[in-house]
Amino acid sequence: MSIDNYVTNNDVQSSYTPNGKTVLLDLWGVVLDQEKAGKVMVDAYRKQATSDGVPAETIDSVVSDYNKVLQNDKSVADRKGDIVNALQDPAEEYIEKSDDPDISESLEESIYADSVSVISRAKSEGYNVAVFTTKSAEWIREYIKEQLGEIYDAPEGKTAQRFDEIYRNEARSGREVVSFTEDASKALMAAQKADYVIGSLIYINRGDNGLSREECEENGIVYAENLEDVYNHVVAQEGVEEGAEKVEHGRSKAEGGNDEKESESDCENNRCDNGECDSGNENYEATDAAEGGEASE
Repeated sequence: MSIDNYVTNNDVQSSYTPNGKTVLLDLWGVVLDQEKAGKVMVDAYRKQATSDGVPAETIDSVVSDYNKVLQNDKSVADRKGDIVNALQDPAEEYIEKSDDPDISESLEESIYADSVSVISRAKSEGYNVAVFTTKSAEWIREYIKEQLGEIYDAPEGKTAQRFDEIYRNEARSGREVVSFTEDASKALMAAQKADYVIGSLIYINRGDNGLSREECEENGIVYAENLEDVYNHVVAQEGVEEGAEKVEHGRSKAEGGNDEKESESDCENNRCDNGECDSGNENYEATDAAEGGEASE
């Protein structure tokens, strides 16, 4: 489904003007090094949970499940949201209240260098950069200098319905989502089931080898190993699509011009009196010809 048809069918046509493009990035594993940032969250959680009097065995159980999430363990995929909330809610409370310099420094160091450079490059070249993550993460704005767009969460998981909600929200702001980059296959498969399938669904292999290059090709997903390659693909793909649109526009314009010339030729070759053209059909009126001309354009 084209973006024009999508906004029409989703009641956002009145507010949609195609004046912006959004690059949508997953947070954990794409912008953040999951292993490094995960350790920071675990440390913050242990400090907060201990302060709150949570039993040690409960703390160990929560941490164990959380580590499985960080490793993209499929055995906990259906409980991912609950597991992340159980650990990160107290962890983020500690981060916000404690002003612990070690925690802040470790979080900043957990941001992938290529995500910093690509976000900066994308912003300078006119793209909006939005983030899509399981749990709301407004705190990440403090660690990325460039201004980010929306930070979307997924309280019910990264479902096709949630992707469509994001696309509609971006469209209301006049932006088209042109790519989504993720390090887990489940979210990419969900994106493929949305009403509007974006041009570039990209799997980034940060070393966990969740999807092979061949599996990506079989499922129509772009394979990449760093964000520089991701962004270069997005820009190249956008160039191809814009070129195709220009070619199509030129072709339509040329065909419309040919139809107009043919109509003029028909009138020259037939007798026209008082707005009627005698071309072998007495009911063929000039108004009908004009309507036909509009349709051809």
